[in-house]
Amino acid sequence: MVRWRSDEHGYGLVTRVLHWTTVVLVVAQFALGWALTRADDLLEPLADARFGGEEDALVVVHVGIGITILVLAVLRLGWRLATSLPPWAEGLSSRERRVSHVVEVVLYTCLFLVPVTGLGLFLLSGEDWALGAGREFVGPLELLDDDTWLAAHVATQLVFLATLAVHVGMALHHQFVRRDGLVSRML
Repeated sequence: MVRWRSDEHGYGLVTRVLHWTTVVLVVAQFALGWALTRADDLLEPLADARFGGEEDALVVVHVGIGITILVLAVLRLGWRLATSLPPWAEGLSSRERRVSHVVEVVLYTCLFLVPVTGLGLFLLSGEDWALGAGREFVGPLELLDDDTWLAAHVATQLVFLATLAVHVGMALHHQFVRRDGLVSRML
């Protein structure tokens, strides 16, 4: 029987689907973001084939994924507030429970702040984006300059990645060192 909501046995299907969909999109987003800033030669064939040689056009894909992550964050937070969590796993110490709570709050916050700062860079920096085929997008407003938005975007990503490392590290510790089956609650 499919459990839609979380219960004493673990997380429900809706929570797990939202979680793992977010994971896949965040991994894709970080890979694309890294490629946009560091690996022009990797993106050049794709930009040539799809966007008339304009690599900036791939920023639109990055923005689209970011908006999708933002929508998922809203759905996740709404679902999290509307439904209960399973009870704490027995193997978690009180310290690990406190850390887990802080990690959850920071990850949720970053799921909002990373896309919002990215959208700020795209829409509120006044920056010009060449989209290929002679098309150009100019941010409609310059609320802050692009360097400020980029710094905020990167800073929130670093906080997200550091917090994610704690989250994954704790999960791996429970899975492979303690072998207490904690990870199975989210699978």
